[in-house]
Amino acid sequence: MLESSASVKSGKVQRTADDKPKGLLYYLGMGISAGLFGLVLMVGAVVIIIPAVAGATPLTVLTSSMEPGLPPGTLVVVKPIETDQIAIGDVITYQIESGKPGVITHRITGITNSSDGGRTFTLQGDNNDVADELQVIPIQVVGKLWYSVPWIGNVSNYVNGDGRTWLAPVVAIALFIYAGFMIMSGIISSARKRKLARTKADDEADRAAEQQEADRAAIAAAATIVVTAADATKPVRRTARKPVAAPANKPARKPAAASADKPARKPTGTTSAKAVRKPARTSADNIARKPTAAPTLEAADNPAVKPVRKRKPTID
Repeated sequence: MLESSASVKSGKVQRTADDKPKGLLYYLGMGISAGLFGLVLMVGAVVIIIPAVAGATPLTVLTSSMEPGLPPGTLVVVKPIETDQIAIGDVITYQIESGKPGVITHRITGITNSSDGGRTFTLQGDNNDVADELQVIPIQVVGKLWYSVPWIGNVSNYVNGDGRTWLAPVVAIALFIYAGFMIMSGIISSARKRKLARTKADDEADRAAEQQEADRAAIAAAATIVVTAADATKPVRRTARKPVAAPANKPARKPAAASADKPARKPTGTTSAKAVRKPARTSADNIARKPTAAPTLEAADNPAVKPVRKRKPTID
């Protein structure tokens, strides 16, 4: 259990070291990059994508005739419109000469309908004291103001004017450098994440193996303790031996009767001390030994007394 708790603590320390918070500069750079990227997307959508989808024309205000609503440098997007729908107060863009690129964006101050069904328009700038000299006919009308974006027109004019010779290459190089930096950063970050993931996986596998080993050891120790306790508390069973009974079909053994011709053996008396063994006789003693007398009648008549045999003398 101590090993498992130590491994858990080491895992927490590893995670804390790996997941340390980023610095302020990191988040500041990420915010600036995200803001610039969003700004570029918005400008591109407003200046290029939306006008292209709607069939409108983006233009830049060059003079102060429409101040304060449309100061110089404002990007105006002009959308085509039918001349029958134009009303007094609308801001339109018209060609100075029909078929020529030069245009003017002013506000309509009067509409004149002729007897033949034609219409002419009188325009004047908001910052001008007098109206435009020439009447505008329907064929000169480019379109009606759809929306405007301040300051974007200056960038467009600069890019499309004298700054095009050096600004476009600089911007292209900067974009390539930024793209390369972002790609390399992404590759390095991805490699670090993969390495960190592999390291974490290896650490988790090691911790899991250590935990399993500790669990097995704990289970084995607990099992040993349980078995020892069970053996200590187990009572000793003692079984009484049953007496062996004689078989019923086997008759009891009768004592053997003494034979008539064999005299009964006298019981030997017990002595308190052991009898002293006599020394063996020599051949000289046998020669010198006197013959034993013949048994008397009492001894011959008594069956319990054995007759004494005579031994022949042996000569060594």
